[in-house]
Amino acid sequence: METRISKHLELAEMIRSSTAKRLGISNMPTEAHINNMKIWAKYIFEPIRNHFGRPIYVSSGYRGRALNLVTKGASRTSQHSTGEAGDIDMDGTEITNAEIFEFIRQNLDFDQLIWEFGDDKNPDWVHVSYEATEGVFQRKEVLRGIKVNGEPKYIPYK
Repeated sequence: METRISKHLELAEMIRSSTAKRLGISNMPTEAHINNMKIWAKYIFEPIRNHFGRPIYVSSGYRGRALNLVTKGASRTSQHSTGEAGDIDMDGTEITNAEIFEFIRQNLDFDQLIWEFGDDKNPDWVHVSYEATEGVFQRKEVLRGIKVNGEPKYIPYK
């Protein structure tokens, strides 16, 4: 199995999960999922990496169905489970999550972009997906994750 998804992204970065390790859940993707990750890296990750000229940190990439269920991801519809989504978190660097979000929103083609929680100045992390199916258009859906009574809710980003 290949270890590199793109020039600056290793497979290990996309499948790493402390939850999977702790619970003994395999998070190994299929070849189809790896191909989707390569497409995501080509259209999302590498343009971000090239624009900012420094490492970009994927906090959550591929999550197999079993892992996605225990992490309370959007179980049946999660693009994390198909290798088409990644969460980027630049905390502790000179680049803010808000800068990543705005670069994606203004410059890249994407399926879904989410300002995940945080506050009005900076999200806790940025979720971004890219529909890998050839001929399927990217929705360019931009959302904001908020908590309502402790539960996540997604509303249109303004």
